[in-house]
Amino acid sequence: MASAFPARWSVEADDDAVLGRDRDLAVADRAARGIATQISPQLTTVRVHGAEIGAAALGLLLDRVEGRLQPGSPARRVQIVETLVERGSTARAPRRK
Repeated sequence: MASAFPARWSVEADDDAVLGRDRDLAVADRAARGIATQISPQLTTVRVHGAEIGAAALGLLLDRVEGRLQPGSPARRVQIVETLVERGSTARAPRRK
């Protein structure tokens, strides 16, 4: 979801009806920790490491500006691993019979 608010509404609307360890709905988002922990059940989120993304982007820009990367050179891939923060809005899928 693009914002924590739709995820929050989903979690809150379905809390009594379907959410739980053995239920059918799981909700996750890229929400700030504050809102994710203020609802019930708490929202599972993906922590995006913004400082690392910014540092990598700046490094690539400086490489280009300072001549270490020439125009037309192959693109460089930078991988920054996000962190899954599991909370109450998701659970292990039930085993199929």
